[in-house]
Amino acid sequence: MNYHKINCPSCSGRIEFPVHAAGELIDCPHCQKPVRLEIVRPQSKHKIWPICLVILATIFISSLTTLIIVHRKPPLPPPPPKDFTQLKRDLIELNQALQSGIDIKTGLIEQEKFQECLNRLDVDYQLQDPKPESPLLAQVISLSKRADESASQYHEAEESWSHQAATQMDVIGNASDSLVYQGGAVSPVDELNMRTEAAKLRVDEATQIVAELQKICTNSIEWKQLVDANQNLSGKPLQACEELAREEKNQNSVNIIHSN
Repeated sequence: MNYHKINCPSCSGRIEFPVHAAGELIDCPHCQKPVRLEIVRPQSKHKIWPICLVILATIFISSLTTLIIVHRKPPLPPPPPKDFTQLKRDLIELNQALQSGIDIKTGLIEQEKFQECLNRLDVDYQLQDPKPESPLLAQVISLSKRADESASQYHEAEESWSHQAATQMDVIGNASDSLVYQGGAVSPVDELNMRTEAAKLRVDEATQIVAELQKICTNSIEWKQLVDANQNLSGKPLQACEELAREEKNQNSVNIIHSN
């Protein structure tokens, strides 16, 4: 005979009964309360596994979603707009000072204005944020400093040569006067002629000395360095200005795309 066991729902006492008595209502032998004899079938393991898999899959997907959300980096903000207005203005003014050219007598003709523009450009470049990506602007500043230094060296050398030439002209002029007046007392007409002759000699000697001075200047290392520096810099300030304008335009286009 087959028997089945259940627990009393009132006192949890163990009750054993034959299978054929299932469904009958009896008094619990432990607490005397009514108990219906029922056969409880255990759940099949095959029905539990799918539920467990669904629960595990749900937990895994939820954890993975949380991990992705936590570690997802926020989008980078768009770069600040580039504004090179002051640098472009400085480059235009520097180019204008450079366009005055160089002269055998004065070196860089507008050197004081050139120095002022160069110093302003250098300071504005150091303060600029963000810095331009183009390397041409830094190259312009470097070449401008070299041109300014070459102009200063040439001006110093030319001033020294001019002083020597002036001294030489005074000596030659005095010698010419002595040569003309060495005849002693003369009439007023003769004196006028001698003065005219002395002045002519002075002009001739001065012309020759100036020609020699220009030859010394044009053949000097200082002049050649100034010419080279001027040629290397020529046109580059405007080129740098155009590159800054293109960089501004490109960056603003990127910012518009990013905002959309």
